[in-house]
Amino acid sequence: MLDYIQDKELLHTTATDHSYYAVRQKALHRVVTLYKDDPQAWQLVRQAITNDTDTSVRIEALQQLMTGQADDPATKQFVYQFAISNNDVDVRRRVSFIIIRHHEIRQLWGWFKAQGPDLRQPIITSEATNTRLFGMSVGDQVKTWYEECAAQLKADFDLDLKLEWQEENSK
Repeated sequence: MLDYIQDKELLHTTATDHSYYAVRQKALHRVVTLYKDDPQAWQLVRQAITNDTDTSVRIEALQQLMTGQADDPATKQFVYQFAISNNDVDVRRRVSFIIIRHHEIRQLWGWFKAQGPDLRQPIITSEATNTRLFGMSVGDQVKTWYEECAAQLKADFDLDLKLEWQEENSK
């Protein structure tokens, strides 16, 4: 039914007030599809990220924001703050996966199923060095990928991905 609605106010109300999370998700997607050039559409998405009670709506809204506004410096700062300030570790990991995927750090995001690293916790050395692929140890390559990922996220997003082995070396 939402596929046929084009009224901005009705979609806005549905995206924020409907009792069923899947309807809110669909309404957000519809708003972004129809009104992607309208700053109010992106404000609605940001509100859903910070205010919606359902994690899946917040994550879907974040994906919409990263798809449509990833190059905007304000979006980058907003997503970064959301990623590090959220108290739910699963949300932080899903957000970091979205960030890594949208920045096309392909060598790393293939390693993560639907979650990236927790941005509050360092990547521990054993997590990287004990990685095996098809029975072969690829730990050194994974460490290099993490380091490249950390450098790219810092340069493109001002996001700090902590790597335990780098912290140990700096002491």
